[in-house]
Amino acid sequence: MTARAGASTKKRPSIDEQKCMGCGLCMDSCESHAVKGCMVLMNGVMCVIDDNACQAAQPGCEYRCVKLCPNKAFSLKNA
Repeated sequence: MTARAGASTKKRPSIDEQKCMGCGLCMDSCESHAVKGCMVLMNGVMCVIDDNACQAAQPGCEYRCVKLCPNKAFSLKNA
């Protein structure tokens, strides 16, 4: 099934854990508190996004998590 012409596609932030350094800027910037935590592990970093809390594509969301990431670890994926 394809999106009909003129319909907007919701985008959700996704984290590339290879690029993430666990700085926490995404967590601090998210007004809906959807980024639940960033943990530095021995083999990399793991950040957790609560998809139910994420207000991406809603009025007021400015994708701060994506814009503020110094390592460009976030990308936007179709929801």
